[in-house]
Amino acid sequence: MTYRREDFMLRLFFAIWFMFVPFLVIYGQGNKTFEDELFTFNYPATFKPDQIKNSPGMKLKLISESYGLSVSYVDTGWDESVSVWDDRISERLYNNYSGNHQIVSTSKETIKIKGGERRCLKLMTNSQKFKQGVTYNLRHLSYMMLYKGKLFIVGFISNGKYTKTSSTAYPEKIMKGFQFKGREKQEVDFDKYLLNLTKQLNSQCPMRIDQCTTHMNVVLAGKTLMIKTMIDDSCENLVDYDEFKKKMCENFSVALEKPFVQYLDRNGYTMTYMIYNEYDRLKKKITISGREILNYYH
Repeated sequence: MTYRREDFMLRLFFAIWFMFVPFLVIYGQGNKTFEDELFTFNYPATFKPDQIKNSPGMKLKLISESYGLSVSYVDTGWDESVSVWDDRISERLYNNYSGNHQIVSTSKETIKIKGGERRCLKLMTNSQKFKQGVTYNLRHLSYMMLYKGKLFIVGFISNGKYTKTSSTAYPEKIMKGFQFKGREKQEVDFDKYLLNLTKQLNSQCPMRIDQCTTHMNVVLAGKTLMIKTMIDDSCENLVDYDEFKKKMCENFSVALEKPFVQYLDRNGYTMTYMIYNEYDRLKKKITISGREILNYYH
């Protein structure tokens, strides 16, 4: 079979056209950008601005055929070193922002946003809406982040019900267009800090503290920093354990940064001195909490 030149050019044109159709479908829709003093949001143009009513703190409200999207933030008054993953913080936020919805899933996650990653709390809930005798099932997804002492909530709402295994791939894709503005004090990874502190202390053991006391080793067991300490038998009658505890609290208040000790207090970490004699027999346990150390900061 032979083709005329016109037939060949027409077929070539359609071949090239269909090569570019997927590209046009993906990129032809474009994006839009919302600007706030603390964040920017680059979102698909399929979302349209929606009116904000009676929602203090809400800065952006969008709607598409399938999703509603909002961005809000409120001032917490918390120090910038506070992490949204702190147990007391996360429990409070889950309770405050689940409302009367049915909680499906809560988790501490790292979300990808524009320019990097961010610690967040992920909250998935379900609710029902009654309108003109019809019941509508609604699913809600919130990403909660802390930035410069403010709580940011990026919320998604759509028809249907979440289960614990439901995919959130589409909202996560949208989150990649969210970006904070300006610089902030970096979140301190307190877990790594505590582990490194333990290693540093342990590398110096055994450490002779005075004529009676030697720190033998330091171990991190769960949320307890355990310091094995030997007191010479000849000094047993000279040791005032109450004074010993007081002195340790004073020393920690000088050696450790206050935000770190605040973290210990919020998350229930303690330090326990296991006092042994020269024959490796346990004589006394002295436990020091973060709250007790905080009393010595000026």
